[in-house]
Amino acid sequence: MKKVKTVGGTGLAALLFFLALAIPVKTLALSGVKIKNTKIKVDAKMDGHWFRALKKRTDNKGVLTLRGVLPGWYRMRVGHQDEKDGQSLALKARMVDPDGRPINHKTDVKLYVKNDGEKVMIGTVTSDEEGWISLSGLSLDTEYKLVIDEDDTSHLSHKNRPRIKVRAKIGKSDWFRSAYRRTHADNVLKIKNILPGKYKFSYKNGDAPVGLPFTLRIRMLDSHGNRIKEATHLRLYAYQNGQRVVVGDVITDNHGWVTIPGVMTKMTYKISIVN
Repeated sequence: MKKVKTVGGTGLAALLFFLALAIPVKTLALSGVKIKNTKIKVDAKMDGHWFRALKKRTDNKGVLTLRGVLPGWYRMRVGHQDEKDGQSLALKARMVDPDGRPINHKTDVKLYVKNDGEKVMIGTVTSDEEGWISLSGLSLDTEYKLVIDEDDTSHLSHKNRPRIKVRAKIGKSDWFRSAYRRTHADNVLKIKNILPGKYKFSYKNGDAPVGLPFTLRIRMLDSHGNRIKEATHLRLYAYQNGQRVVVGDVITDNHGWVTIPGVMTKMTYKISIVN
C-alpha cells in the first residue's frame, strides 16, 4: 500500500480517510459512523466565498448522496443536537467536470484537506463511468477539496441542441460557473437545485445566435439550500442599462419546479423568493 505522510492536525482522521480510499470501494459496505438519518448542512466555496449549497439527510447507513457536484472546496456540518464523539460521514457523489458538464468516463478525482491553513493531498479515487465516487471516514467541520485534472475532464457529445453556459452569483459571492448543459427538445434548459440569486446565460460559440430565446425549466431550493415542498412564489428580475426591472412573478409546483419561457442570453437575471 502507498505510504502516506500526515501533517500537523490532519492526524488519524485523514489517515483513516486515505486508507478508505486506498481500498477499492466496491469491496466495502459504504457507511458512516453515528450519523444515520441525520440532516447534513453542505457548504461550498466559490471564488473565495462560502455559501450554503444545500441541506440533506443521510440514509440509514450514514451515507450522504449528492448529484451534480462541481470540483472545489466543501465542508459538511450537523446541528449541535446531532454532534457525537467519533462521528464520521460517508459520501456518495456524482461529479461533474469544472464546467458543470456530466462525466461520461472513469475519471480520477484528487482529494485534499485543509490543515492549519495548508492544502494537503490525501489521495485519489476513480469515479465510475457516470462520475460517481464513494468516500468514507469524512470528518465534519473539515474543509475538503475535490479536483479533476483539466486533461481528464469529460466532453459533451456532438449533438444538434445548443449548449448553454450558466454563471451564478449567490449572496455576496463573486460570479462563478455553475452549469454547462445542452438544451432538451424545443430549446428547453433543465437544471435542478437552483438557489435564489443572480444568473447569466450564454450559448457556446457557434451553437445558436445570441438573440435566440430559450425556455428555462428549474427546480428551486429555498435561500438556505433546502428543497421546496410546497408551491412557492418567485419574482424574476432582469438588469437593463444598469437598472433592475421586474420581469414577472411565477409560482413553483409543490416540488420547486417552475418553467420560465423567453429567457435571453447575454442578460443578467435575478430570481428571488417572495415571502
